[in-house]
Amino acid sequence: RMELCKYGDVEEFIRKEPGALISPEEARHLLFQMAYSLHVAGDRFGLKHYDVKLLNFFLQSGNESDITEDQHPFTVLRYGLGSHVFNLRMPTSRALVAKLADFGTANIRADSDGQPVMLNNFTTLENTPP
Repeated sequence: RMELCKYGDVEEFIRKEPGALISPEEARHLLFQMAYSLHVAGDRFGLKHYDVKLLNFFLQSGNESDITEDQHPFTVLRYGLGSHVFNLRMPTSRALVAKLADFGTANIRADSDGQPVMLNNFTTLENTPP
């Protein structure tokens, strides 16, 4: 079960931004979180998603609702990978956590490891390469 993500999906979030653009730094933070979530899904659960797109990542605030920018101007999200720790420092008002969703075509079958991706692994054909 997934909680409500206040900011919707990443595509919708970007579309609502002025000029439909986000800063390069914010794009790097979101891209890191999206890649990290896919890595953890594969590494811990052997999950292959098959439908990776902006619509399948949802955004939630990285802070409790009572935290203000006056109290804490920056929020740091920490991600660990082996002996490495990655710190994402962002303005508290823009501290967003990206969450992977829509596991409709995902699988965790070990027999699919190393196998080619087939057409039946996709649910949204308009987002597949030619």
